[in-house]
Amino acid sequence: MTKAEKACKEIVTSGKTLPRGKVEVWQLDMSSYYSVLAFGHLVETLSRLDAIIANAGIDVTHWDMLEGMESTLTINVISTFLVAILAIPTLRETSEAHQKPSHSVITGSVIHIFPKDQYLSQPPVGQVFKTLNNESTAAMGDRYNLSKLLVLPGVRQLAKKAPPRTREGPYPCHR
Repeated sequence: MTKAEKACKEIVTSGKTLPRGKVEVWQLDMSSYYSVLAFGHLVETLSRLDAIIANAGIDVTHWDMLEGMESTLTINVISTFLVAILAIPTLRETSEAHQKPSHSVITGSVIHIFPKDQYLSQPPVGQVFKTLNNESTAAMGDRYNLSKLLVLPGVRQLAKKAPPRTREGPYPCHR
């Protein structure tokens, strides 16, 4: 039994899901944009999606490139947001069809307070990822913390780019 299957079993047997709730385990490799996009296509096939929790975290001390970016940035930030973004249409459809809010959660961590602010304040506007994707200047010991810091402005931007459909009342979407 995989970790995911074990977690699924614990959720289902805990009794904390809705009586008709459904919990599934799907394959997803956050180091591969192909896998993330395939996951997004699976999400599109769902007749209902009430919530998604997007979370990923690797903590490595060596430089490794995945999908053209340093691995921590690819997995902890870019793929995590890609999963959340790909789920938005299905979340909205569910919310509208059932007149209940849907929920999208991108997890962060309190360790976002530890990286130096220079990582985000020194690069020119719009060049944060390009600047961070430089092996010669990367502080890999701080990279995991930095990836969790990047979640904060990412969530803020996502909220601006994909706002609730209505601000009056709770339906169809709200924060």
